[in-house]
Amino acid sequence: MIHIKTDTRLPFVPPTTRRNLRFLLFMVHHNGLSLSELLRKADIPRPSFYKVIEGKSSLIQAEEITQKIMSIIPEHNYTYVKQANEILDKAEAVAGKIDLRLNGNKAIISER
Repeated sequence: MIHIKTDTRLPFVPPTTRRNLRFLLFMVHHNGLSLSELLRKADIPRPSFYKVIEGKSSLIQAEEITQKIMSIIPEHNYTYVKQANEILDKAEAVAGKIDLRLNGNKAIISER
């Protein structure tokens, strides 16, 4: 089980954009930043961020936002990001579809 502290002000994230959000969740968890602090530190405009989260951005814009977030994660935290990616990739491969729901400060991954 992965324990992820999340900012409860995050909007609902459709399944297609969860992959990009993983980095944000781990960033918030490991550095204790709020969403506002994260966006300010990474120099990301809030409207652009929400466009990516809602799946309404171009692939290039999504990559730019992800790269900005990744650039402020200390190197030792890349291990956690890599582990999360591997776990979620396996869950997607097995289930075809996964359901990611938040229970307090825990992210629960389950099959639909």
